[in-house]
Amino acid sequence: MIKTSLVIFFLTYALSGCSSAPQVHNPFYSGRIDADPSSPSACIPIEELSTEKTPEEIFARIDNCMNGEYYHLAGELYFTALAYASFDISRISSEDAPGALGALLMDFTVRHPAESRNKFHAATERITAKNGRLCQSLRNLGYPTYEPTYMINYVRQGERYNKDREIMVKNFNPDALWSGYLTSKLHCG
Repeated sequence: MIKTSLVIFFLTYALSGCSSAPQVHNPFYSGRIDADPSSPSACIPIEELSTEKTPEEIFARIDNCMNGEYYHLAGELYFTALAYASFDISRISSEDAPGALGALLMDFTVRHPAESRNKFHAATERITAKNGRLCQSLRNLGYPTYEPTYMINYVRQGERYNKDREIMVKNFNPDALWSGYLTSKLHCG
């Protein structure tokens, strides 16, 4: 419940268009992806992603979409990054895990001016109003297959983390988790 509340809070904040956001540096965002960040090819549709791309890598692509004013593509990638980060939160056994998503969202928010965020927000509203394409794209893509090191590193920095305990949830069902997220959070039928 706490995890979900934190994710909803940060999602709402990031999309609010607040122009007085504090300057936050995210230590888990490298600013690099497998394509040149200035290349238009870095802004790609979900269908061209792989399950190896982490939310921080996807956010770098979103930045390129935003800079090119491809707000609809940015919105679809945004929901993909949120889905992957939410999946990661569920496979990490720490209350601090949602903080990694919060750091990504804060960093994303401060990198774009209010006008750009407003256009992005309008695109995300259109996507969620007619989410069939997004749902099908995410089903086809599937759940993430990478090791969530960005989130593990974030949690390990936390003061409450017991360094002796296992951080990854064991024996969870990734298919059920992914399907459940798509149904409950994105309202995919």
